[in-house]
Amino acid sequence: MVCGLNRQCGRADAPDGGSDVAKGEFYRQNDWKPVIVGGRLRADGSLLVHEEQESKCGADNECAGSGVLRAELTKAGLTGTWTASPGDRPEALRMRVEPAPKCDAAGPKHVFRDAGWPITYQYPAAWHTQVSAHTVELLCPNPDWMAYEDSNVSLRMGNLMPGGDLPKEEDSTGFTRDAQGKWQYEFYLAGGPQPALVEQRNGLTILRANDPSEGGHCLVGGYSGLKDMEVVLIVFDGSWVLVRGGPEATEVVDLVVRSAAPRR
Repeated sequence: MVCGLNRQCGRADAPDGGSDVAKGEFYRQNDWKPVIVGGRLRADGSLLVHEEQESKCGADNECAGSGVLRAELTKAGLTGTWTASPGDRPEALRMRVEPAPKCDAAGPKHVFRDAGWPITYQYPAAWHTQVSAHTVELLCPNPDWMAYEDSNVSLRMGNLMPGGDLPKEEDSTGFTRDAQGKWQYEFYLAGGPQPALVEQRNGLTILRANDPSEGGHCLVGGYSGLKDMEVVLIVFDGSWVLVRGGPEATEVVDLVVRSAAPRR
């Protein structure tokens, strides 16, 4: 099943001002992996777009990749075929026009519970989870969000060192402890480490980064500007869990952290 054809990185997926450039992304609901496409919308309403994989391809390039989408675009939606690679059998697809999926924290919730993770937490029931040994990705069902790094929510976990510090190889979290053992966040744009905001709740130590900002990137299109990130480290019984999300996902990061509890 294929869902969603949206704009890509702020560029329109339909002609604007006479342009015939078509950009967008879609995903299959069986794997939730975004496919970024770009090409042309012809005068008769037919689309010919190719998979895009390199950020250096600009809005005026077709960036031909292995995947090809041939379709007809109407007011009702889009109908056509997707061929993932040369020699593959074309896959019929049909998309209809729908309101953009909601990506906030409202509505029904699911509880994440996994034997390999030290905590449980809530997340929106409409969101998709991708679980591996040490990471979880929470994905909003909006393909436009999937075009940007860090627009959704990620969790990563591991074990603390015997003294209570993060392992040295986890410097990318940004969290360290100073000489007095107090937690701080290293990646502060104004210069140097800043004390982390500390909260004790449900047997967890919750550490919030003070004003974390990072450069955002589109999967195809490159740098998209500075983002005010939500970065939270949860420490519990010799384990740590890092929760991260971009400004669009602030509500869901807060939901995950607010509902986090030790797994029993």
